[in-house]
Amino acid sequence: MILGAGTVLTAENLGRACDAGAKFGVAPGLNRDVVAEAAHRGLPFMPGVITPTEVEQALSLGLKLLKFFPAEAFGGLKVIKALAAPYGHAGVKFMPTGGVSLVNLADYLAEKTVACVGGTWIASREAIAEKKWAQIKDNCKAAIELVKRVRG
Repeated sequence: MILGAGTVLTAENLGRACDAGAKFGVAPGLNRDVVAEAAHRGLPFMPGVITPTEVEQALSLGLKLLKFFPAEAFGGLKVIKALAAPYGHAGVKFMPTGGVSLVNLADYLAEKTVACVGGTWIASREAIAEKKWAQIKDNCKAAIELVKRVRG
């Protein structure tokens, strides 16, 4: 297991995440201060992007693994493929989150520019609060099986 920190919004958040043992960070948007702090600490970091301008800003900062958020609300796989057309040669890969579920996971994983996916559907706040450990375990198993089927 690799511990990461999500929804990193400030350089201070990132510092606390590193101090707590995070091995990577993820953010919903692209904040240059957070990217700089991650680089200073040597922490792999995936900022969120949606537009070509944001992809180019990330590339200018040396980042190629990018969170695509909120994926489904902004066109999902169709937009990822459209962004991959001009930026794929630069090595850009995406981690879609926001609306990814077991229903569309295989489609995302089949896209070569999708490096990985994220989703709260595996362990929602409600399931955690209600201690539905069996449901979370089943969601994990289903996701793992689907990943094996799609990516071998």
